[in-house]
Parts: sequence; C-alpha cells; structure tokens
Amino acid sequence: MYRFSFFTIALTLLLTSCSKSDEPGNLQEQQEANFYALKVGNSWSYSYFTIDHNGDLQNIGVEEDVEIVAETVIDNETYFTVQTTTVGSCTVCDDEGVTVKKVKDSLGYLVTLEGDILFSNDNTNSYLIHENPWGDVYGVLSADLVEVVVEAGVFTAVRNEVYAIDPNTGDPFIGKDDNLYADGIGLVKRNYHGVSSGQLILERHLIAYQIN
Repeated sequence: MYRFSFFTIALTLLLTSCSKSDEPGNLQEQQEANFYALKVGNSWSYSYFTIDHNGDLQNIGVEEDVEIVAETVIDNETYFTVQTTTVGSCTVCDDEGVTVKKVKDSLGYLVTLEGDILFSNDNTNSYLIHENPWGDVYGVLSADLVEVVVEAGVFTAVRNEVYAIDPNTGDPFIGKDDNLYADGIGLVKRNYHGVSSGQLILERHLIAYQIN
C-alpha cells in the first residue's frame, strides 16, 4: 500500500511538472522574446515631421497605418505579412496607397522575404541595406540604449545607425540616420539626414499603437 502511494505521488508530480513547462511558462517566455512584436493584429500609426525655419518640428501631413494582417510558413520559416496604408507622399515614404511585405525575425535580424535586413537587435556586425552607384547603405547596432520621446509615449529603444559609404574614398558620408526600435513595441522613431550635408530632413514618429 505504501509502495502504491509513493508511486502515485511521484507520477502526479511528474505530470504536474510536464504540464507547467509545456504551457504558461513557455508561452510567456515566447511572448517576452517577441522583440519586433510580430503578431497578427498588432498595429502602428506614424506621422512624418520636418524642421521649420525656427528649428521646430512640423508635421508634413503624411500618415502611415501599419498592421500585421497574416502569418504564413514559407520554406519552414514563419513570416508575417505587414500591410502599410500611406496617405500623402515624401521622398522616403512608402508609395501612397497600400503596400505589403513579408518579414521574419531571423536570429535577431528583422528580415524581409527577399532577404533585405531592416534592423538588428543583437548582432553588432554591419549589415548591407542597399547597393547604390553613389554609395552602398549599411546599418549597425549601437551598444547604447536611447530614451525616445514621441507622440505615442516615452520608450527605451535599441538604436541602429544607418550610413552610406563613399565609393571614391571608402569612408562613410557625414549624414547618418537613427533607426529606433523598442523591445516588444516595434519601430518608435526613424530620422533621415542628407547624406552629404548631414542635415536633418525628416523624422518618422510613432503616434499610436495596439499590441495584442
């Protein structure tokens, strides 16, 4: 009788342990590890700003609504379909109307289906973004975290510096952009500078967001 009772207790503890590791704990860890907030239903709204003659930010009237509308598996990799609806136009914005792209988190990189790297939250090696006749564009993860204040709130963000290399000298151009993502939130701010002048041209701000 005692032997049966001991076996029953041991079996109960084993099943309880397996149940705990398979359900809430692991699910919570997966959710916490979702740096880019890649989940169907998540959405973000952005506005673009420029600097006026007084040095103040001025909304240029370009609005973007971004939503993850689908999840799909391609070649055993999970991709999320990101739909962007743009009202207005500017030199760095998506085309006016609706554009769609598929992205995934690949070892800390945010990568498109075509293989373009959009951001890195872990690897500090430089990565190629675009090849251009006037100079190739690269991104690199910065070691320091940045406090970002935008219309949607205050965020602690990971920064990627975006820069171009002068093909004639092999040196970076003076103009460098900041690409800023907050853990579990997504893109919170992006600024754009003139490649040769270094002058700030535009800023993209997170205005509102919904994370499920």
